[in-house]
Amino acid sequence: MLFRSRQQQPLTLLDYRIADRQHAITSNIDDFTIEEEPYLFDFDPFINSTILLEYSYANTTYPAMWVKSYLGGKVAYMSVGHNADSFKNKSIRKIIRRTGLWACDRL
Repeated sequence: MLFRSRQQQPLTLLDYRIADRQHAITSNIDDFTIEEEPYLFDFDPFINSTILLEYSYANTTYPAMWVKSYLGGKVAYMSVGHNADSFKNKSIRKIIRRTGLWACDRL
């Protein structure tokens, strides 16, 4: 299992930090702050993945986006997007677009 989800949290203002500024998806994207649900989960450290985006909540840092290769394909996960206002953020829209391009080897 890649991660185990915990209980749902209320929307709150979160500061998102780009964790890997060298990756094609997140290069030249600034950190940002939005109101979002802090999606809490325990990430399996034995799964080979690259964390691209993270945030801190209750004195703990959580991954908000990761990517990995799997059986010749590419997998991406992002926890941002629990309300429509999240998609007004330019950085999020850019990340979503780049993720699609990355997944089909066009980035």
